[in-house]
Amino acid sequence: MSKCMASTNEIFARCASFIAEQIHVPVSGIGADVEFDDFGLDSALVTTMLIDLEEWLGVELSPSLVFEEPTLNRLSRAVARQLGGA
Repeated sequence: MSKCMASTNEIFARCASFIAEQIHVPVSGIGADVEFDDFGLDSALVTTMLIDLEEWLGVELSPSLVFEEPTLNRLSRAVARQLGGA
């Protein structure tokens, strides 16, 4: 698995698109600082989102990351930091 570099904004956009598709709303309706459980995402969907990120970025992400960083803004920044970007 080769590591991909992605910016915080790119990670945010990918996650926002995933959530929007799952809950059937436009991406513009996805709040950056809304907690994942407030979107109605269960643990299986959040895990699927992490797996998608792992495959896209070529890195392993801790499943606990979504609980430690429970909003799109926080998760995107944490993943970008893990990649060595910002």
